[in-house]
Amino acid sequence: MPLEPPKPVYIAQSKPLQKGRRDTFKSLSSLKQSLTEGHDYSISVVDRDSQVTVVSPHGGKIEPGTSELARALAKQGFNLFDFQALSNTAARMGHVTSTNFRDRRLTSLLNKSTVCVSFHRMRDRHQIIYLGGANRRLKEIAARALKEAGFRCTIDPPRLKGLDPENFVNLAQDKGLQVEIPVLVADSLIPDIDSRARLSSPYELQQKRSGRFIAFIKAINSSLALYIAEQN
Repeated sequence: MPLEPPKPVYIAQSKPLQKGRRDTFKSLSSLKQSLTEGHDYSISVVDRDSQVTVVSPHGGKIEPGTSELARALAKQGFNLFDFQALSNTAARMGHVTSTNFRDRRLTSLLNKSTVCVSFHRMRDRHQIIYLGGANRRLKEIAARALKEAGFRCTIDPPRLKGLDPENFVNLAQDKGLQVEIPVLVADSLIPDIDSRARLSSPYELQQKRSGRFIAFIKAINSSLALYIAEQN
């Protein structure tokens, strides 16, 4: 299935937040009370009545490239929930850990979804993608597809396992797949993602996407198709 150009995505000017840093806000609702939607952050929700919901909880300036990945995958016919930090303030303060990341619109999507896929970016300097989440079968399928596409990955990462039942990725019917992408891999998927341009057009983002980006999305998309087919 051909990939469609994504909607405009805010590109980071600041370094992504390091995993393990103490969150400023303990919930998304408390973040909303302190930051301004449309200036500090944006939330995009698309309900395609799909069995799959794709989420970027730390998009925009927090974990650069994750919004782009989530939007591209969701374009294949899946639901989307994309949180983007737009301002430098939100880049510093906008990380809400996945076990506390809640929004009524996200909950509504997850309640009617078979599986959830979430994209994250980690600052580790290796090139091994961590496949977490509580859906073991989906992780196995995704690992095989990604390896066939030329990516290194593991379904038993030393950390960032995403197994907590309170992690939003595991709130779908069959739990979910948490994709943690190291910085070197993320940069190879979308070269110059940390460019100076604050807002890129769909065409500019399309030009930045590498062949590896296309291969990555196709691998995850085919994994989801196979998993859903197995359940039906």
